[in-house]
Amino acid sequence: MPRDKKEPPRKRRPAYYWWLLANIVAACVAVASWVVCTSIFLHPEVPRNYEIMRKLGQAGLPQPLTEMQAPPGEAGDPRALYHRYANLPKVGLDRLNAALMRNYLTKLRSKALIQYVEGNYQVEAVRRLTDKDLFPQGFVVRARAMLPPDEYSQPAPWPVIIEYLFPTPDKLGMAGLKKAAALEELKKTNPKATDKDVPEPVVTDAEVEAYTKEAFASIAAGDQLKVAKFPNCAMVLHVARLEGEDTPVVCLTVTPAAFGEYSVGSEKSFRLTAPTELHPGAPLPSFLSEANAHPPGAH
Repeated sequence: MPRDKKEPPRKRRPAYYWWLLANIVAACVAVASWVVCTSIFLHPEVPRNYEIMRKLGQAGLPQPLTEMQAPPGEAGDPRALYHRYANLPKVGLDRLNAALMRNYLTKLRSKALIQYVEGNYQVEAVRRLTDKDLFPQGFVVRARAMLPPDEYSQPAPWPVIIEYLFPTPDKLGMAGLKKAAALEELKKTNPKATDKDVPEPVVTDAEVEAYTKEAFASIAAGDQLKVAKFPNCAMVLHVARLEGEDTPVVCLTVTPAAFGEYSVGSEKSFRLTAPTELHPGAPLPSFLSEANAHPPGAH
């Protein structure tokens, strides 16, 4: 009869095996977590990253700067803006737009990316902003640059369009304006008064809607819009090139870098406030089609 073969003794793992394996796994998890967290916080312009940061209370919002606090930046008229952006390839535009949004969400840290818009523009359309836009409160104006071909000619359309975002006060912003006005009034009788001496104002949705409607009605299609570095501080946030016409058109989305009273002519004005809510994943330009250019509430 064949002899029973004994199985060779199994080699025992060294005592430190499981300890070493646990440390390797922990190190891999730590490195992966560091890479993911770094990617999230370094790229807030990615909608998914921004949403995570918002839930963590770390989402970037524009600072409520005044006109005198606006960061330095280069200013350009429609001619300069066209020459700067018209020939950028698509890859270059994508990189630029990502950098512009990232800079906007990180308190304008890179001054080299700040480009202010100047010039005269004719309003083509105006519409209210919604929850599907970058700012949920306010309105956007689409306007075409008007430049004289020479010193003897009248201004004519130039292949530069701006979509000017006007963030008007939401309930939080309206409360801030009311509180500031109440504090200013209180200081007339008590110069040492502070914010703590002013009760929190009550703001209704009807007040916010009425204010936004009034501001929205102050600019209409056909109006002339004069934009200057000071006091408007209208900063480029997104660049697009529209190829539908014989000459490519540069479309710039611009937004205030500073906030305050915005004057329309000599008789009308409204208040711009820093938005308290942002949707970085919203499509830009805001007027994506002719149908979007005239939704209900547009003029």
